[in-house]
Amino acid sequence: MPGNTLLSHAYERLYQTSKETSDSNGNVTLDLGCVPVGLTWTGSLFCVSIQPANILAATWLALVANVPFGIWYGAGSLWGLQAFPGEEVTVQGYSVAPNVQVQVSMIGRADDSGSAPIIWPKSYSG
Repeated sequence: MPGNTLLSHAYERLYQTSKETSDSNGNVTLDLGCVPVGLTWTGSLFCVSIQPANILAATWLALVANVPFGIWYGAGSLWGLQAFPGEEVTVQGYSVAPNVQVQVSMIGRADDSGSAPIIWPKSYSG
């Protein structure tokens, strides 16, 4: 696993993608798979239309281990997602144009589980 000399632990760049076609009602489920044993995924989600189609009206719901994590709209993104070993990451899309191919990407990092940075809950000082 490539390492970064600025960090005290090893990590890899994470780039997971899934492509699916929305149904006739404009709904779609995209599966990014399960986090492998020994790793933690941390990153952001982006959804795009593969075909020329307007997805600005779309609503996206991210699920981690089948539990809702976050929601976003249109061509935006969701950041700060973290998933642990064995947890499946999926995105459900609603109000996407019917029969349009869309792609979701998770971009971030895959850390050794014992040394992954804690990103939630956020700590505050004041």
